[in-house]
Amino acid sequence: MKSIILLILTLSSTLAAENLYLGDSHSYLYGLNAKNKRLGNIILDHFDQNLDYFAACGSRPSSWAQDDSFTSCGYTQFFENKFLTFYETETIIKNGKPKKVPVKYYFKKISETIGHKHYKNVILNFGDNMLLWNKQVSPWQTRDLKKENIDYRFKEINSLLTNIRFENCFWVGPTYNIPGSTYTKHDRHIDELYDIIEQAISPFGCQLLDSRTLPITKRGDGIHHGTEASRKWGEAIALELP
Repeated sequence: MKSIILLILTLSSTLAAENLYLGDSHSYLYGLNAKNKRLGNIILDHFDQNLDYFAACGSRPSSWAQDDSFTSCGYTQFFENKFLTFYETETIIKNGKPKKVPVKYYFKKISETIGHKHYKNVILNFGDNMLLWNKQVSPWQTRDLKKENIDYRFKEINSLLTNIRFENCFWVGPTYNIPGSTYTKHDRHIDELYDIIEQAISPFGCQLLDSRTLPITKRGDGIHHGTEASRKWGEAIALELP
């Protein structure tokens, strides 16, 4: 037995989008005209929907630079004037009892989807899934990031950016930890990741948008923010965009 949420909406406009957005679960679109606007909808409105938009829960730069990436917690896109949102569960029997579990949704690497398209502005929102975190204590609280992990992060950022053609590029970094929340991020390691991102995107001429300077809210699970906090975050980011 499966429970499926799948929505595809085709708009009348056929003009090619001039801008591109890629992100993780922070960027999930809750409809094109959602009443409670979060980060994704604010960015979409900022560009008057003149935007190719892709977001996959749990994704990171490497997810969009390789084949057979998948998400089990939600995917959304607005591409070629079509809006799609996908989340699917299936019921399995575990320990003699029915249980709903998420189904993997596979998506292509971004270069296969957009081809050789050249964008005026590219906005990338990645960071939290590049950190190490869990529901108790972050491993980064007790050890420094190993050289091979640092090298991998440079490599995945480079692989993503070399697959996209653009005039201007903006990278939205992660926010600081929310004290007392479900998931733990260590501020010291967020700072370390910012250093990596800044160095990696510099050769591509990308501008780093620093989310650490934005107000921290106690709402949310430590990774994600509540509706109001996400709206304020989106509004602050939009002010930095063309």
